Amino acid sequence: MPGQHIELQHVTRITIDAVGPPGQRLFLLQASDALDTITLKLEKEQARALAYKAQELLEAIEQQFFADRADPEAGAPTPDLLLSGPLEPLFAIGQMGLGYDSQRDRVVLAVQELMLEEDAPNPSTAQFWITRTQLRAMSEHALHVIRHGRPICPLCGQPIDPDGHFCPPQNGHPRKAQ
Repeated sequence: MPGQHIELQHVTRITIDAVGPPGQRLFLLQASDALDTITLKLEKEQARALAYKAQELLEAIEQQFFADRADPEAGAPTPDLLLSGPLEPLFAIGQMGLGYDSQRDRVVLAVQELMLEEDAPNPSTAQFWITRTQLRAMSEHALHVIRHGRPICPLCGQPIDPDGHFCPPQNGHPRKAQ
């Protein structure tokens, strides 16, 4: 069965958030238009990478297209960033990309399903057309959610569980969360 293609041309809400306790969180990207809500699963590092790339893209857009004039999105209201039902993801994201259509002044977030088998059918894809304000709010919210997970060990860079973790630089001695 070939994968499905989802395209939301007029996204009213887009967010990245997590459900579950730190260390067991499920990261979700969720977008809605007037008719549908699409929920997709992504990894924490994918959420982090998307947030940083979004900020880089927004800076480049502002320098290239709005450096010499007022930005029409300046002062736009902050979008709703809370997850809503359904929370069951349609698929896990494998690849992501961002682009900008200057004629429409919209950013497109394109995602492709993670395929685990080489002989699997065509992956599902989705495209979300969003405003720069929505992208900025989504990226800031995603970074906020990521920062509020488990603390990172300054010695080995691994997450510290509430009961500690095995830290190689500590010669096997457990390191407790602080």
